[in-house]
Amino acid sequence: MNKIPEKNKYIFLPISLLLTFYTLLGQQLPIEDMPYPKLKQQASFSRYPGSYHVIFDAEQTKLRPGDKVNINLRITGYGLIDPRTAKLYINGSQNIFDTLNSKIRLGFGRGMQKTWSESGITTGFNGTIKDLNGLEHTVFDDLDELPIDNKKGANKQKQPNENRSNIIIAESFMPKYDSVQKKTVPFPLQRYSFVVMDDVESGTYYLNYVFTYFNGYEWRSNQNRIELEVIPWYKKYESLIQWLAAIGLMIAIVTFSHSIPTYWRAGVSRYKGVKKQLHKIVKRKK
Repeated sequence: MNKIPEKNKYIFLPISLLLTFYTLLGQQLPIEDMPYPKLKQQASFSRYPGSYHVIFDAEQTKLRPGDKVNINLRITGYGLIDPRTAKLYINGSQNIFDTLNSKIRLGFGRGMQKTWSESGITTGFNGTIKDLNGLEHTVFDDLDELPIDNKKGANKQKQPNENRSNIIIAESFMPKYDSVQKKTVPFPLQRYSFVVMDDVESGTYYLNYVFTYFNGYEWRSNQNRIELEVIPWYKKYESLIQWLAAIGLMIAIVTFSHSIPTYWRAGVSRYKGVKKQLHKIVKRKK
């Protein structure tokens, strides 16, 4: 085996160290020159390449024809991300949701509302939220306080958020005034309000989603799916059917118990009549 000449070692060593330094620089040091809007994150290492994941929280996963179900979407993570280019694509199985009555509420209920499409929906995250001082924030910022809507369109109070040094807005529930319930309720980043079709077939269905973003160093994406089970239509009224069956059984028992004396009297009378006829036949033979 050929050995490296002693004099060449002094040449290769600086080159090797320089390459190692640049490799570590590219992998560990963040890209500070991120495009507008700038992130406002306060915790340690917030200027390093970010890592984010989507969270779906379904009220229920076993559905029946005609059911209404809300699915809340939030995003968790930390670090660099470009809100202008981050996007979420979601689609689902065919012929499960009523496209006319299924809606998507964006921006903590303050943004636009979209109608569900079986071909899929793409949403972005480049909107901003104003804090109590009127400063704009992306949904990937962290805040010590969240605004509360006392009534539609008004931010008059504040809600302290303890230990929020690394909790971003996108993974929080933002208080929102609900004109239907006439009170302030927690609202997620996005809410999918689905209505199951009345004539949907029972079986297993899926919601698929892909979240894509640039983390200050490279493009990243994560994907997952939610499994939804549609149970047979008759199970929608299973409790009612059980109650009706129980009531029917009770009525049958009561009716039968009241009929026993009648049947008994009829039987006795029939027995006496047969006995009398037999007695007459016997007398004739004598």
